[in-house]
Amino acid sequence: MKNARKLFRLFKSLNEYQKISQMLKKPDDDEFTFYLNILSRFGFLLYWIFDNLQVLGDIKFLNVDPKKNGKNGATCWFFGLLFGLIVYVKQLVKISHSQISIEKTLASCKEDELEVKKNQLKQLQKKKIDAILNILKTLGDMITASQGSEIAPKIFKITFNDGWIGFGGFLSAVITSYQLY
Repeated sequence: MKNARKLFRLFKSLNEYQKISQMLKKPDDDEFTFYLNILSRFGFLLYWIFDNLQVLGDIKFLNVDPKKNGKNGATCWFFGLLFGLIVYVKQLVKISHSQISIEKTLASCKEDELEVKKNQLKQLQKKKIDAILNILKTLGDMITASQGSEIAPKIFKITFNDGWIGFGGFLSAVITSYQLY
């Protein structure tokens, strides 16, 4: 059953390729964020490729080492998440600076400007909540990825048990479901 459900993910790498192609056509104004986003999506692209190799090795369709491909995939996933995390933290900082800037001008605003500024603050608050949720979601996934890639045990000397891995996946899934809703 584990491998059967993974068969439906065989061509997810094409989605990542398409996302990277779209990003390259329309670069971000912030060059650093642009490259971080490209690196993040590239990490996910490699993750899906190794995930496909792992599944095809598990079902004996290809003569490859599924365990090695699973570890390689988790490593690519971890770095994709890490680059994404940096982008989300950067977004949160930028949003917070914008909020502070607007809040400083509120006292000196005329009545017609005041409503516009309050609406801007509401929009920034929504973006801030979304950035925080993306950070939490990414951290949840990083628990699983760091354990699967053996980065957590080898580098950080932390071994996550199945409870923590399940919690990380659950947290990510709940936040993703909330954001899609």
